[in-house]
Amino acid sequence: MKTLGTPQQQIEFSLQPADNARLASLCGQLDEHLRRIEAHFGIEIANRGNAFRLTGAPEPAQAAERVLQNLYAATASDPYINSATVEQALRVVGSGDAVADDSDTHLRTRSA
Repeated sequence: MKTLGTPQQQIEFSLQPADNARLASLCGQLDEHLRRIEAHFGIEIANRGNAFRLTGAPEPAQAAERVLQNLYAATASDPYINSATVEQALRVVGSGDAVADDSDTHLRTRSA
């Protein structure tokens, strides 16, 4: 994912509270949701449990962190995250409508 001449940044954060079921939903089967976020932003995501490390250009890495935080927050009310929910989160953050204070950003998840 490293592009020649592009400064790389590492962002490390933990998602709280640590909840294995919510984390599994966030990551997706075989980490498919994380891979989709990586591809969208051109970054790398590494995690061990609820500890995440994002590596890439500063702005995309920060946007990816917002997506992960938003999706994890959404699992508090509906623990199931699907591909459509991930795409919606990418659109919300990518539209520029998301602000640093994500208090008015709400993701709706579809019940199975």
